[in-house]
Amino acid sequence: TRPGPDWQDASPGPDHLNDLRDSMPMPLDEVPASPTRTPAHGPSTVGIDPQLVELLSRLFDAIHLDPQVSPEVATLLLRLQPTALRVAMREPTMLEDYGHPVWRFMDQLAYMMQTVSPTDLARGQEHARQLVEHLVNDPDIQGSRFEWASSRMAAFDRHLLDQGIASAESVMASPSMISSAGC
Repeated sequence: TRPGPDWQDASPGPDHLNDLRDSMPMPLDEVPASPTRTPAHGPSTVGIDPQLVELLSRLFDAIHLDPQVSPEVATLLLRLQPTALRVAMREPTMLEDYGHPVWRFMDQLAYMMQTVSPTDLARGQEHARQLVEHLVNDPDIQGSRFEWASSRMAAFDRHLLDQGIASAESVMASPSMISSAGC
C-alpha cells in the first residue's frame, strides 16, 4: 500500500541526513578540501562543500547498490544526482529533511515504477524519464520544481488508476461476465 501523509514519522532512522553522514564508516572529514573546476564552459565548483558532495555520492551509491531498486529505476534516480547536488547547495535544509521535495519525488518515482502494472510499464518509464529530464535540464533548479514533478507523477499515477477502474468496470459489465455470474 502507498504510504500515508505521515509516513515520515513512522520511518526509523536518524533524525536528519547529517546524522546519517556521521554514522557512515569513513569519516567525511578525510575528503580533500581542494576546490576543483569543471571545463571552462561549465559551472565552477569552487566553494562546494566536499562533505556535501561525499554525502550525496554515498546516498546515490546506496541507491545504485540496493537490490530492491530495479536497474531502470536506478538509472533514472542516478540521473538526478548532479541536480540534487545543485538543490542541496541552494537549500541546505534538504539534507536535514526527509520530507524535502527532492527525496519525496525520488521516493514517489521509485514507488510508482515498482507498482505500475506490466501493461503500463513502458508508459510509466517514459513519463518518469521525461520528468527527470525536465529536472536535469532546469538551469535554475529548486526544490519547488521537484514538487511540480511530484504532482505530475501523482497525476499520471491517478490517470493509470482511473484507466484500470474503467477497464475493470467494462469487463464486469460485459454480457459474458453477467451470464457467468448467474450460473
